[in-house]
Amino acid sequence: MAHSGEIHHDLQQPDHIRLTVAILASAVIIFLSVWGCYLFYVGTLSDEVRLKESGPAPMAIRELRVTETAELTRLQWVDQAKGQVKIPIDMAMDAVVKKYNAQ
Repeated sequence: MAHSGEIHHDLQQPDHIRLTVAILASAVIIFLSVWGCYLFYVGTLSDEVRLKESGPAPMAIRELRVTETAELTRLQWVDQAKGQVKIPIDMAMDAVVKKYNAQ
């Protein structure tokens, strides 16, 4: 096994068409994968939102809504000695409109 000192390397030129097709095919596959993941995400997200909106609210939220409604729709003394009363916003707006119209 004598070494002759010559370098034998591949003299063949790359096949540009195959290389271009491989790169384009890879780009298309990556694009379609990302697009498919996006569509899956959007579909799953909209399903979750639809389920939460259509389903019954948890008991704690329902109780909170009842408490809030009761708090916002009743008259209540803030400071009876000073004559300060908390009134619902709709009643307050009506009072402001009546006071404005009376002037």
